[in-house]
Amino acid sequence: MKREFTFRSLFSMIKVSINNSIEKLDSNTSILKALESLGYKNTVMLGIAVNQVFIPKDQWANTYLQENDQVDILNPISGG
Repeated sequence: MKREFTFRSLFSMIKVSINNSIEKLDSNTSILKALESLGYKNTVMLGIAVNQVFIPKDQWANTYLQENDQVDILNPISGG
């Protein structure tokens, strides 16, 4: 009996809101991986809040997103 196996079957998908847009991500996606998959290359000046809680940059790689999380990617604003 041959068993079908795909790499994608190892992960379940979750839905998260990123800047008010629903995105589907693998269930084992960290903030850093989510940013990479969304095309953010320069993250030096970004701020991230998950469920309205600021996440320090040194925790992005170890903070995993959960189903229905609300992620806000904050860009610097200049003005005066």
